[in-house]
Amino acid sequence: LCALWRAMETASPHPLVRDPFAGSIAEAQLGREGVGKLSKATFAPSLRYLVALRTRVIDDMLEAWCLGCISGLLTLVLQVCVLRRSQSCRLDFVLQIASHKCGQGGH
Repeated sequence: LCALWRAMETASPHPLVRDPFAGSIAEAQLGREGVGKLSKATFAPSLRYLVALRTRVIDDMLEAWCLGCISGLLTLVLQVCVLRRSQSCRLDFVLQIASHKCGQGGH
């Protein structure tokens, strides 16, 4: 059902989320008839909005976390390269530290 609500939101004029796969997933799981009936149900707009809002919040949180990790990784790479000027900057070392840092939610 979540795919149906996401598909309905994607088709709206100003969607909070865009999911190009939701319509085909909903149709595969519910069938055309099921999609048609459920999308016309009185509760459909409310559930569409709730799923869209939840998805937007989760997507924004994930994006912020990923950007923080990327920013932290770039800073770390620069720091390691500056500290190890006399040696080559080993990518495996930088990635090991970065994965530990991002895994703990820090940046």
